[in-house]
Amino acid sequence: MLNCQDDQMSLLRPQKSFVQWEDGQTFAEFVRQQFPLSTTKLGVRERRLSPAFTVSTMVRLCNLKLEWTDSLESHLRLDRLSKTLWVFPFKDFLIAHLSLSKSIGNQPIRIFPPALLRETIMTLNMLFPQWHSETQSLLSKHGQTFHSVGSFHEPRRLDLYEFEYWRDQLLELHEEIYLAPADSWRQLWIDRRNPHQYYTFWIALVVFILSICSLIASVIQAWASVKSLNLQLAGGGGGLKR
Repeated sequence: MLNCQDDQMSLLRPQKSFVQWEDGQTFAEFVRQQFPLSTTKLGVRERRLSPAFTVSTMVRLCNLKLEWTDSLESHLRLDRLSKTLWVFPFKDFLIAHLSLSKSIGNQPIRIFPPALLRETIMTLNMLFPQWHSETQSLLSKHGQTFHSVGSFHEPRRLDLYEFEYWRDQLLELHEEIYLAPADSWRQLWIDRRNPHQYYTFWIALVVFILSICSLIASVIQAWASVKSLNLQLAGGGGGLKR
């Protein structure tokens, strides 16, 4: 689904995401304009995503907010300031259009490019793993049941080069949210996505606590020494007076 609207009508529903269909533009041109192919080049390590790269993980650890959209063009749109991600959840729509074909002569006509539809389904399967308990709880909380349709044995695609339409959006989500440094003590406490950072934090915390304990022990020892010296001086002074 695409929400098409004239610029002059945008004031009526300013909160609604929409795209404009220019006069004289064919539908095929319009679709290509809304869904350009990515030209981003990545190294071997950059293109591989962690199995922990899920929306439920980012909601729990990175304070990501999740919103749903009925416009395919807004799928995976990320607001960095509010950490809000929009997702197009209509998997049945994608599957229906993927299987839709009308023939004029021998040429099948599809409304959306099949690769775009397949990739969108792949993003849903990747970001919301079907048999992941935390993901199931999140989807249940939001009243989403899109995994009830389609294949139940589709493997997760974690290579960004398998995504030509949504590569840039996935890369932005990965870099800006998933790989963002912890911004709270709670996140540092429970976040184990980066083992080096996690154990560095705990080692630093233990060293800090030991340093505080050592400082307190030194203060107590100094206080005890001064008190002992005062008692000795007080005892010696009393003997001389007598």
